[in-house]
Order: sequence, then structure tokens, then C-alpha cells
Amino acid sequence: MSQELSEKKMTGLVVVVTGSSRGLGRAMALGFGRLGAAVVFNGRSPRRLVAAVQAARKNGVRGLGVCADVATAFGARRLIDRAFQVFGRVDVLVNNAGVSGPPPAPFWKIRPDAWADTLAANLTGPLLCSSAYVKKLSQAGLAGRIINISSTAGSRGYPGLAPYCASKFGLRGLTECQSLDLEGTGVTVVGLELAGHRTPMTRRRLAPEDFAGLPPPEEALDLLVYAATGPPELLQGRTLSELRFRVDREAEIRLNGPLAAVPPWLPHLPRHLAEPPPQPDSLHLDLLENPQGPPGLACEAVRKLEAPALARYPDPRLASLRGALAKRLGLPPECFTFGNGSTELVERVLRTFARPGDEVVAADPTWPVFERFCRVHGVGLARVPYTIDRTQGAARLNLEDILEAVNSRTRLIYLVSPSNPLGAVLGADEFREFLDRLRPGLPVVVDEAYLEYAERPDILNTQRLVLRMERPLIGLRTFSKFYGLAGMRIGYAYAAPDTLRLIARLHLPFACAAAAEVAALAALQDQDHARRTRDAVRRGREMVRRGLQKLGLTSLDSEASFLLAEMPAEPDLVYDTLMEHGLYLPEVFWQGFMQLPLGDDAAQERYLRVLGQLRRRLHA
Repeated sequence: MSQELSEKKMTGLVVVVTGSSRGLGRAMALGFGRLGAAVVFNGRSPRRLVAAVQAARKNGVRGLGVCADVATAFGARRLIDRAFQVFGRVDVLVNNAGVSGPPPAPFWKIRPDAWADTLAANLTGPLLCSSAYVKKLSQAGLAGRIINISSTAGSRGYPGLAPYCASKFGLRGLTECQSLDLEGTGVTVVGLELAGHRTPMTRRRLAPEDFAGLPPPEEALDLLVYAATGPPELLQGRTLSELRFRVDREAEIRLNGPLAAVPPWLPHLPRHLAEPPPQPDSLHLDLLENPQGPPGLACEAVRKLEAPALARYPDPRLASLRGALAKRLGLPPECFTFGNGSTELVERVLRTFARPGDEVVAADPTWPVFERFCRVHGVGLARVPYTIDRTQGAARLNLEDILEAVNSRTRLIYLVSPSNPLGAVLGADEFREFLDRLRPGLPVVVDEAYLEYAERPDILNTQRLVLRMERPLIGLRTFSKFYGLAGMRIGYAYAAPDTLRLIARLHLPFACAAAAEVAALAALQDQDHARRTRDAVRRGREMVRRGLQKLGLTSLDSEASFLLAEMPAEPDLVYDTLMEHGLYLPEVFWQGFMQLPLGDDAAQERYLRVLGQLRRRLHA
């Protein structure tokens, strides 16, 4: 919101800000005043209150100070009565006064009086001030607005902060109840979940370096002005997040939830879709589709589909494909569920086991779409970084680090083997040991989208474990990569029947088309396509490694349809140069390495030639 528009909206309003003698409350009160509002300052310390009012008047702000403890009924009434007495009305009440509570400690060590004091300041105070305010408005026949100031502790718990978190959770509930009770009265109530700012309260809680990294309180003013002046129908009963408001203002206003902080789907289109290719023979390798194309048997089977099969809904059980996979993987048919590619299944598993405010543990980097799903559903993502094992020449994930990242909030572990984007794999023995040490009952999902490419004999194969584990263990696979059916959008999950039953609850009816099932069945039988695909990737891996060695560039081992190569220059220069030559590669760079697709001899020759030209040009 522009300064000019903010001043236009705030000029002439009367705003009461509780707890405004210092810190965040003082900053917001001064901010309202500079935009043209008359401000009523409040606090319990006469000295601080006088200083705040004097600072306001020096800045040309019309201010009034009312010393009162608003956590008491007397103090709340005194503040509101005095404001009405001086100004004749109050347009906005900001319930900001609060305390951080006692020093962090486990809840069983919290003294009852410290608990009561925290809830009195943070929850009872807003109730008492709002009650006094609404009564005054009703007597005068006026409309008004209540803004309840909360924090991220109003939507998730923090260890050692039970009194503070409970009070902020309660404030969110109070806001919703107030909105229902105030319907039809002309009074709007909204909550604001503010981020951390540089204030005396946060200074006491944080290390100096963490405190220095926080934004100043003035950063919240834009959201505060919107809450004070925005359309009531978009505010009533809601709690808006400052962090999401910064990411996408309009989305937070309209959606008011985790989805507001998520960029639109495909925010960065593959370059060949976002802009015209520079030449007619451009190669589009950025989505890692199988360069061998779909299996011939699958194409033939789809061509033979007759009109009645297209006119009818598909078998929701996918019984034929279920039976074929059961035979191939050696699992009972009831161990499978299907989805619109493994993408839909990943989201389904996440929604099954994790709720907003929970956490999942995953490797870093992980499949980018999984990160997106976590943001969509408000699930925290704890990241465990890969490292480079120089002796093995490959990326490596230490499962010991995964174990250490698990805490009481963890609801799911998401692993990818072979990894996208690194091609690293998990060993079968280390994974079994990991499961034995993991907290009982914690679900683990292993995304095996690239497993058919892997050749190492000791690699984890989840299908061999799902019936042996007492914990929920889920494997995910797709027909999009190895089988060349990305356009058909069909994938599957497998798990023990009891676990499968949980994730099957969110199955979308008829999510997989009849043609997709027919194509997948035929693809499983096309051994010639499977052989050609494996041979092409194996040959490509050796060819690209040798080519990189000639250029003086290193590579990391991979068990997927790509490998990681040392980047010869800055990422933007590399990808722009490749694009100028009609080559669109995945824009993945990790610790100085880039992702090179395998399986197409001509494509590999082209990108190696361009990388060589770039390297020679830079070293000329």
C-alpha cells in the first residue's frame, strides 16, 4: 500500500493501541499517527507512557496517554472511557498489550501464578478491552474495528513456551468467536499473526546475532493499516499472517491460509514453454522424459481402444493393472493404490499423515514439488543435507542425520532413492538399520520414481520390506520416467494393507483414465523397450563421464537417468549459453554441480560440445 493511499485511509481516524508505551505497540501507534490518525497510547509505566506521547507530539502526532492495566476490568474500562471522553469516538481498537511469559521451561515447571499472569495479559486483556469497546459503540450507535495482535505462536507450539503459546492459540479462537457474536453490529474483528521484530521482548529471548537479523517493527505497518481500513467482508473473523502478507498480499487477503504463501503452479515455466526456441532443432531435456519415447506395445494397445472404452468410466480399482503389479512385485493385490502420476500420491501421503503445523523430515535437496506440497498444506519441512562422498565420487545422505532431525512434531519421513535431483541411492542394509532405530510408528515414504534405472545390487528396494515392517512404510513409483508414459499420468503406491487402507481414503475416484491403465499394462510387458532404455542410459553415462573428463570436469555417480557434472561457469551463463544453442536442460545446480540428462546420444554430444566451447572460451 502506497504512503499516499495509507495516509488517505488513516487520516482522521481515532486509534487505541494497548501496550503502546514501548516496543512493537509504540512503533505501530507512532506509525498510525504519522499517517494522520489520532492515537491513544496505553501502558502501565507512567514514565514510559509520557515518553511515548512526547515522541508522538514531536512527530506531529495528535496523541493521548492513558495509564491503565488493561488485564483488569477497571483498567480496560478506564482506557476506553477516557478515549471516548476526549475524542468522542474510537474507530479502531488494537489489542496489542501482552507479555512473553515466564522464562522458557517445561510446562510442569511453570508456576500457576506465572501461567495466570500470562493468560491475563495476553488473552483476558483483549477480552476485557473488546467488551468495554463494544459496549461503548453500542451505546453511541457507532461502528468500529477490533484488531487482535497475535504471533506465529498462535498457530504452532514451541518447546518451553506453553503459557505464551496457549494464550496466543486462545486469542485466535477468541477472534473467531467475537466475529460470530458481532455479526450485524457493524463491528469488525480481525487477528494479525505478526512475525518476529526487533523489540525489547524478542531481545530477551534471542541470541544477539538472531536478534540483529529481525526486521524493525515498522515492517508490520502495511498489514496493520490494511487491517484497520480494509473491507470488513474480507477481514471478519480472520487471522492474517504477516509473513504470508509479505509474500503475496492479495493471496493472503483472499485465501488466508498456507496456500497464500505458495507461488502459482509452475512459477518458472520450462524455458522452451516460456519463450520461443532459438532454433528449430531445439532439444527439450528439462523435464527428464525418456528419450526412447513410450513402449511400442503401449502405443499399440492404446490405438486398439474402442469407442465404448472411452465412453465409460474406468474401473476405479484398476483390477487388471493391480493384478499385473502384484505378480511382478510379489505383493498381494490389496497392497496397491493408484494416482494421477506419483505426484498426486506424494500429496495424498502427506495429507494423510501430516496436518498444518506438523513437520516432515526430508533430504536437502529433495524433489521440489514435495517442498511445494508442504507449503500448500502448512507443514513444516526439516531438511537434512546431502554431502559429497569424495571416496565414492557420489552424493550421500547420512541416515544418522535423519534420525537426529526427528522430534516430537515429526509426522512423516520422505526419502527419494534414487534421488532427484542428485541420483544418489540408499543402501538396503543401512535403510533396514535406520528403520530399526527410528521412533516406532513413524511413517516412512520412499519415492522410487527412478528405481528401474538403478543397477547397483545393494540398493534399497522398498517392495521387499513393506510386509516385514510393523511401521507404515510406503513405496512410490511412476510410469512417467522409465516407461516413457509421462503423458498418461499414472503412478502407484504400495504398502502393507493396513497402511495402504489409510492413504487409499483420499483416492480420487476415476483419477486414472482407462487408456492410462491399458498403456501401463502393455508397458510392463514390453521387454524390448526396457532393454533399450537401460542400454541407452548405461551407454550415455559412460559417454558423458568420458566427455567431462576430457574437459577437465568432474562428475558424481548416479543411479538415475541423469548425472551431476561440475559446472564450467556461473549458472546463469551456463544455462543461457545452452539455450542459445537450442538446449534446454534442468536448471539444477548443487554445490557447483549441474544435472545432465542421459539416454540420447545426439543430445549428449551437443551439450558436451557446448560446455566444451564455453570452458575453452573462459580459459582462453
